[in-house]
Amino acid sequence: MTRPSQDYDQAMAWYLKAANQGDAGAQNNIGDIYEKGAGVSKDDVKAAQWYLKAANQGDALAQNSLGLMYFEGRGVKQDKIKSQEWYSKSCDNGYQPSCDAYKIPNKDGN
Repeated sequence: MTRPSQDYDQAMAWYLKAANQGDAGAQNNIGDIYEKGAGVSKDDVKAAQWYLKAANQGDALAQNSLGLMYFEGRGVKQDKIKSQEWYSKSCDNGYQPSCDAYKIPNKDGN
């Protein structure tokens, strides 16, 4: 039987291979892995870096995750304006939770 850590290692190896070839979905998944600390040390800075790579390619999930990280100031300097920008892009790309998140800070005028 394979140990779970080996499964994480193998998954990360495949994701890295795809991500380094420009696959936005793999880049987003690596961001998730670092954000959650799944098989690696939790690292919000690395998570944000990988989310940014995917988000810049139009990956709506990565854009949403980056919006949340900017909103909460995890892995990046807190910036509500950048948060809104990423939520807006994700919403424009059809991810409804980002549309909902985009409305929340706007109610306060922040």
